[in-house]
Amino acid sequence: MLGIILATALAGYGHGQAEPASGVTPADVLADFQVACERDAGALWGVSLCGPLMIIDHDANLIVANAPDAGGVLSQDEDGFWRGRPDEAASELRANFAAEWSGVRWAVVQSYAGRAREGYLLLSLHESFHRIQPDLPFESEADMGVAGHLDEARSRVLFRVQLRALADGLSTSDDQAAWTHFSNAAGFAASRFDTGEGALDAETALERHEGLAEYTAWKIAYGDAAANRFAQRLAADDGSRTYAGSFAYLSGPGLAFALDQIAPGWREELAGGDPRGLSEMLIDAINAHGEIPTGVSAGPLDYGLAEIEAFEAERAQISARRIASALARFIEGPTLRLPLGNMTFDPNTAFDLHPHGQVYEVITLSGEWGRIETDTGLLLHWSTGRAFAPTHGAPQTGRSESPDWVMEINPGWGWVRDGDSWAVRPE
Repeated sequence: MLGIILATALAGYGHGQAEPASGVTPADVLADFQVACERDAGALWGVSLCGPLMIIDHDANLIVANAPDAGGVLSQDEDGFWRGRPDEAASELRANFAAEWSGVRWAVVQSYAGRAREGYLLLSLHESFHRIQPDLPFESEADMGVAGHLDEARSRVLFRVQLRALADGLSTSDDQAAWTHFSNAAGFAASRFDTGEGALDAETALERHEGLAEYTAWKIAYGDAAANRFAQRLAADDGSRTYAGSFAYLSGPGLAFALDQIAPGWREELAGGDPRGLSEMLIDAINAHGEIPTGVSAGPLDYGLAEIEAFEAERAQISARRIASALARFIEGPTLRLPLGNMTFDPNTAFDLHPHGQVYEVITLSGEWGRIETDTGLLLHWSTGRAFAPTHGAPQTGRSESPDWVMEINPGWGWVRDGDSWAVRPE
């Protein structure tokens, strides 16, 4: 995969980061994780999530882990944890992700001021799912990229009413009402997949990758209360700026919790090699008992359709201006060309720039060559393994800044002119 390490999110998407937290220590995070994973004991997927987890605080220059590394970089303290300094040993580990480091496969969680304790638990479980993915009996690795159709107005309308239907179905105690809501959610998904070629495949890939990881985190953290708790999450996140990169964190768990209720054997089917995505599984489960509704309208249960359509019409105009700006910056103007590598990003800021790639506005990219950090965007081209940053002049080596980014080029690397652009290369 081009040596790419794909991060979940810059600050842990949807994991309580907005709530103030006081005195949450790495030891607290590791202890909470151990309790939760031991409680599951591998029941959910047949493989325990218990295993190597490290918490990294780059501001405090501290690594705290629950296991030793094979290379002996970390030292055990009197409390039984293993500690180290990321500036000396793991400066490249700047994402929430699963990664091989010093001979061990880790779940890696970054420490951020203001993240709530339960947010750390969800993130630890999410990344631990990614850590065990190679051991699971089904394919859940995602193709790189975003679901570009979810930046289009009609697809966004259908996606938002689907999320509202899922939330209503998960929050009711009336089985018949839940079935009606889930049936409508399946209908909205089926209608969305008819809007463009590749929509189903794009959503399936990320549902099985990030969606299953997020479902696992909520399911293990909250047990029997997980579905209702996640319904509240869906209601709180209604109307995101962009779903192209972040949709699976919402639809994945929502669909999985719905399947838990109406098709409880779905996880066994997945483990048996079923290639379907969660949306497709829900559609098939509903169709097995009657034809699903199609189209946008769901009769009296319209889920605020008129309000959503008005909002999305206005948003489409804003999106068109954003795409025009991105074309000017990344395609028409000079750029810096960088190899893809370790990335941490906010999926809420990703959008499709077809056919040129995807733009991630809040992103940090690093590799052997150095590091670039921006909140105005990089264009990523997955198939060629390259990223593009706008530039206003000849780039420098060492540390440099522009209105768009902060970058540091490591010793031994420099720039080679390529037309009106520049590519980073070993010297």
